[in-house]
Amino acid sequence: MMPVTDVFEAELDILDLHDYKPIITRGYNCMMHIHTHADEITISHIVKAFEKDNKGGVTEVDKPKFARS
Repeated sequence: MMPVTDVFEAELDILDLHDYKPIITRGYNCMMHIHTHADEITISHIVKAFEKDNKGGVTEVDKPKFARS
């Protein structure tokens, strides 16, 4: 029997967001691609986000309300 799960924690690299949904929040539905597998997921929590500013610096935000690409 193959083990399965409903919840897991992952580090995501947000590559592209739609113009009508420019941020990711709790409840965001999207497609996750892992190698050759793709599945629809719902974001339930955002633990940490790293945001780049215009000067190239990176700011770490704990428990943000949203994340951008």
